[in-house]
Amino acid sequence: MERESKLIIAHHQEPAALIPSLNPVASTIYISNLLFSYFTIYNDRMEAQPDILTEIPTVANGDISKNYRQYRFRLRDDVYFHDGKQLTVKDVVCTYRLIMNPAVNVVSRAGYDIIERIETPDSLTVIFHLKETLPDFELTVFNGDPILPAHYFPNPGAESIAFTDFFKQPIGSGPYRFEEWISGSHISFTRHAQYFRGRPGLDGLTIKFIPSAGTMLLQLQTGEIMGYSNAEVAHLSQLNTLPHIRVYQTPMLTYEHIDFNLDHPILKERAVRQAIAKFINREELIEKIYRNVGAVAYSDVHPMSPYYNPAVEQTGRWDPEGARKLLSDNGWIDRDDDGIRDKNGQSLVLNISTTAGRTQREEIEQVLQYQLRDLGIQINIRNYHPSVFFGPYEQQGILQSGKFDLALFAWSVPPSPLGKSIFYSEHHLPPNGQNVCRIRNARLTDLLEQGNRSFLFDDRKRIYDEVSLILAQEVPVIPVLWRTKIDPYIDSLQNFRPNPTNSGDSWNAWEWTLSQ
Repeated sequence: MERESKLIIAHHQEPAALIPSLNPVASTIYISNLLFSYFTIYNDRMEAQPDILTEIPTVANGDISKNYRQYRFRLRDDVYFHDGKQLTVKDVVCTYRLIMNPAVNVVSRAGYDIIERIETPDSLTVIFHLKETLPDFELTVFNGDPILPAHYFPNPGAESIAFTDFFKQPIGSGPYRFEEWISGSHISFTRHAQYFRGRPGLDGLTIKFIPSAGTMLLQLQTGEIMGYSNAEVAHLSQLNTLPHIRVYQTPMLTYEHIDFNLDHPILKERAVRQAIAKFINREELIEKIYRNVGAVAYSDVHPMSPYYNPAVEQTGRWDPEGARKLLSDNGWIDRDDDGIRDKNGQSLVLNISTTAGRTQREEIEQVLQYQLRDLGIQINIRNYHPSVFFGPYEQQGILQSGKFDLALFAWSVPPSPLGKSIFYSEHHLPPNGQNVCRIRNARLTDLLEQGNRSFLFDDRKRIYDEVSLILAQEVPVIPVLWRTKIDPYIDSLQNFRPNPTNSGDSWNAWEWTLSQ
């Protein structure tokens, strides 16, 4: 009798929602890939590939008009939801209407908001007519936003949508079916035998939610879990000694960074943000805390990208004396000899927050607390459970509701800089986007909109070079490092191919198997 093939793994974060467009954290993306399907997805070589499409639209195949205002998407005819109903254009249109419903706080409507009209000539063909052009539109819509079942949302334009009920028993078309979600414990899935790419290789998966990195390591050692994502660098040498464990190290398009809350009365002042950025020694942090696993980040554009602007490195260099001068020149002086600078009766005291249980982030906080004291800034540490820190706006999540001064966390970015307006545009302040640093800069917003409309590389390069310089000068964010992700998994897990993009490691979960 063949042994049941079930994979039990762990994640740091329990998602607040199972749809990335509502809660775009790593665990949500990981789970969404198991449950749902998309138009397109990035593979582990950072190449876009069709998911439920027969092919990606191009001008050459006739599915994109020569004026880039009409896009035809052709769906596969063998995609079925977990309840047996076929996925058709009705589901695509329904999902579009949900995304555009103002009562649904999606993190971005970029791409969807320029659709003027939708045409559905048959059940498997949808044509979007655009109000204006958008480069890479074919890779923007429903890439990361899963197709939801229309029969579950009979009125997607209603004033309120009960996603809470949907998450109790979600129906998707991905390789695995929902089984149960025990809050604070785990979520489980079983094989969707009718999955359109073929029969998935596992009977099922269980993802345990364990905020503590040390606890995950212990459970890996005892065999209670068979792997986990984003292991701590401090555990790397120990992981490498574990029998029957393979440790994957993948350079990522994911960067750790410190966000300032520009609505804060002190952090509104650019000189304070610039001084803190100059005083932080990124190289030392990477050497001492990350054991040189990772690369220094001076920008939110990866240094291997053709859109990288090396000029940002000069503004990001460690300059402690320059930091002191900046604060003094702008009136921040220690007037009462308590070691803390003050101005207009206000002491330079700030809180820093991150996800509780992430050892390296907590170590960075402690180092910054110690170092910035030497600059005359008192830093208090106030950390939160990941589900609270990354929680949605409606649940008063720390980032989305702006209940922080400095926040340390990571973003995964796509290979192209298109779409980064979601992080920095005035039009994408929470709850309508991920501009959690709350920067309001008209020139930056205008450039980001220009970038979203530019088709030629030279034009994009010029635009995003200026964007990078504005971000380096305004310092809404301090990029710290580009992560190399460490994923320890049992060596009997086959076809696990970590993905450096924001499509996530579970992009090909249907191919995973456990060797006997």
